[in-house]
Formats: sequence, structure tokens, C-alpha cells
Amino acid sequence: MRVAIGIDIGGTNTKFVLVSEDGKVLRSEQIPTPSVSDDDKEKMDDLLVKNLRAFLSKGEESGI
Repeated sequence: MRVAIGIDIGGTNTKFVLVSEDGKVLRSEQIPTPSVSDDDKEKMDDLLVKNLRAFLSKGEESGI
């Protein structure tokens, strides 16, 4: 099954969504956006990757 991942990084929350080819939302999650300084974009990238991996692993546990 092919899926698409959507990520919305807002000032307050970061939202993840996993969508099937036919547009069905398979999984979604909202977490607080970490507060990092503008000078530490690498830390923000690392946190985003960590949270995305956690989101995707929850999908694997449920068979997605």
C-alpha cells in the first residue's frame, strides 16, 4: 500500500498525518512544537525526525 505523510509545523503544535492513495486518513497525531532558538535549527531537525519516527512506528504496531 502506498501512503503519503503530511507534516504541519506550527508555532504551538506539530501535526502528522498518514493518508492512503484514496485519501483515507490512516493515522494522525498532534504534539507540542518544541521550543528551540533560531540558531539551533539542527536540534529542531533532530526533534522532528525523532517524532516522525515515533509516529510511523505506532503505525507499524497497528498494521499500517
